[in-house]
Amino acid sequence: MPDNIASKFCTEDSSNLNGCVAIVTGGNSGIGYETTLPLAIRGARVYIAARSPERITKAIVELRLLRQVTLDPRALDMDL
Repeated sequence: MPDNIASKFCTEDSSNLNGCVAIVTGGNSGIGYETTLPLAIRGARVYIAARSPERITKAIVELRLLRQVTLDPRALDMDL
């Protein structure tokens, strides 16, 4: 994709996601955290999956302070 096209895209260009479900692994920090809010703002029901229920809850509280969004915690430990 040419740079001039890629640089013009932003999350505001995304369509309405009402009725969609997103599961974001590692949504309590880093890229997962930054991915969670735009999905939720557009109406997706977002499940934040991570190993630490406490860190998930903290992330949800922080994200809800930024915007009124629907987020659901899910403890997920994929270590075998």
